[in-house]
Amino acid sequence: MKQCDGGNKAYIVIDSSNTKTRLLGIGFIAMFITTIGLALFTLMKPAEGAPSPGTCLPQSKGGTSCEPLPITLGGTGADTPLLARGNLGFNTICPTQTILTSMTDLQATISSLPKFLCSDVTINVTAGDATGDISIGRFNGPSRLTIQAIDGTGATVSTPNTQTHKANRFIIYDNTIQRLAITGFMATTTDAIGFQAYHNSGMVFLDYLTTIGGFAATTTNIGFQVYDSGGTYRIAAPTVSNKYQAFRVWRTSATIGVGIAGTGNDQVFRAENGGEMVLNVSPTIAGATLISLASGGRVTPPLPDTYSTAEQLTGQVWIDGKPIYRRVFTGTITAAANTEVSTVLALPTGYYGISWGGTMERGDNNMIVLPQTRTNQFGTNASASIVTGTLNTYTGFTRTNAPYQIWVEYTK
Repeated sequence: MKQCDGGNKAYIVIDSSNTKTRLLGIGFIAMFITTIGLALFTLMKPAEGAPSPGTCLPQSKGGTSCEPLPITLGGTGADTPLLARGNLGFNTICPTQTILTSMTDLQATISSLPKFLCSDVTINVTAGDATGDISIGRFNGPSRLTIQAIDGTGATVSTPNTQTHKANRFIIYDNTIQRLAITGFMATTTDAIGFQAYHNSGMVFLDYLTTIGGFAATTTNIGFQVYDSGGTYRIAAPTVSNKYQAFRVWRTSATIGVGIAGTGNDQVFRAENGGEMVLNVSPTIAGATLISLASGGRVTPPLPDTYSTAEQLTGQVWIDGKPIYRRVFTGTITAAANTEVSTVLALPTGYYGISWGGTMERGDNNMIVLPQTRTNQFGTNASASIVTGTLNTYTGFTRTNAPYQIWVEYTK
């Protein structure tokens, strides 16, 4: 076919000698395009029985929400399901996930998760020893990540120092999810930081964790270190022993409580550079120095400020930097008129008395404030010996089972 120009008009002339050849070529091209189209359609079509794009897989236990396709970890943890992506990447509901793994595979399981968690993920961890450190970092999204040790019955470990789920160290960093909870593990390092958390926002719960090291007076031998974070930290029921510093907080705040145990530490609570620890229970943990402060650090005792027959932190610090404790002693006095009665108070060895006071009943339900300087029959002269820890009470009137309540504040 040819086009000829005839002045101002165009003419089309058919060349009959080439018409058949060219029509045949056009036919081959059409067949080729059709074949390619059929092949693409076959590839894109779901296999028989498979879900079509945008649909949900049926749940194994019924229901209408989507059950995601599982993704498994190869190697030694081949049967460990990881976070499902859901229907091969099509837009569907983002369901919560519960994952079962072992201590041996815990780090691989954590590393396999996407950094953006669109829904809550719980990792249940069976007992064992992990090789090296466990790192949990840079997760974000509107979700909660829970990593918890479980016992042989599948229950969450809820007592510290079980020593059945071990790793060298736990490092928690750069997480911006709503809440990160780690429960029931033990850090075995003897010369480094057992649990270190920094640059986290949201809530971080560290519960029933244990770290027992070999004591070394270095700033790296620490039980829990929390710093440079805008989030809220809760450390509940920890056990820390044989550390230079059991807890160290700086440029952030942490609440510590619900049972704090351990022995053999040098400094128990170390707050510096504006860091703050809030103790919501009186600690039973032992150390040479209970509270160590520097550069604006604070340690706040349980509130309200409690008077108790058990030793309590007052939240105050004496001029030598030592925290002040308070304890209340109660009893009765039976004495003849104009006699002195001595009562030994169970104060700790090596204490230093700061102040004391209290009340005593005259015997007729009328209280006298101690110490009292009046010496007539209705008065009493009382003094407390700082050296021997003995309350010496002088009474000018016969008393029979006269109650007294004495509080003593001291350092140790």
